[in-house]
Amino acid sequence: MVRSQPNGGPTMGKIDSTSKVFVQKPKVFQDVFKLVFHDAEISIRDPKPMDPENLFVQRLPANGETKRERKRRKQKKALMLAQFSRDIVKNCICATDDKADYIVLGIENQAHVDEFMPARVMIYDAITLHTQMEFLKAQQWLKLKDRFLTGVPQHTKLKPVVTVVCYFGTQPWDGPRCLHELFEIKNPKLKAFVPDYPIVILDPHALSNAQLELLDTSLREVFTCIKASRDRKTLKEIVNSSPRFQHMDPDAVNLIKAVLNIDIQTDSKQGEINMCQAVEDWKQE
Repeated sequence: MVRSQPNGGPTMGKIDSTSKVFVQKPKVFQDVFKLVFHDAEISIRDPKPMDPENLFVQRLPANGETKRERKRRKQKKALMLAQFSRDIVKNCICATDDKADYIVLGIENQAHVDEFMPARVMIYDAITLHTQMEFLKAQQWLKLKDRFLTGVPQHTKLKPVVTVVCYFGTQPWDGPRCLHELFEIKNPKLKAFVPDYPIVILDPHALSNAQLELLDTSLREVFTCIKASRDRKTLKEIVNSSPRFQHMDPDAVNLIKAVLNIDIQTDSKQGEINMCQAVEDWKQE
């Protein structure tokens, strides 16, 4: 089956831009992982943006390269990072009652189902690990001042990487959730040798009401609207019955507008928006 977007539907670019603005907010970012890590009782502390361009990935010189070659190498690496970077990446501390781990957490917002999503996430995570490797090697070179000694000390560790796909489509996710689903391997013995790569997809259509109630930010209302988007009557009832919709984050409202393709006329007061009457203006398709 070839996937296609319905005529007159929301533009993917608008959803991508509004979702990035909303989800990159610190409290919303933490809300995403609060839901993902809830069963493991893991909390997120001190999330800090991780910008690959600010790391020393280009400080390590290659032997005998000219200035032009070095400039070309830097441009090529910058292009690679731009092409294979997630929407949001942060260094965090993942903590339980008695343990704490430094980790890199990433979010990739998706407006539609991507058949290659597991491969994309694997590439994102590999690039992040590669960036850490280059950073550590560059630090070692700066200490030794010798371009021929670019190894790192034994037992040097990398930060693990976890990427969550935050899905904002109006239809349930029915695409691959692991790398093995992208392959057609007939021999089960061979399949055992092929590494798999399961990914975490936060699909609002698959969330229970109890799970939605774990969310503290307006991400709860965004996911609630998307989950009920195929039933206008139910959506209107939910919006008009919940007092939380009277105090909505404007960026969350913009995301709902983009995903549901509705024109919401609102007056913002004190940085909040009342959405209770907004769904009445839902455009006819």
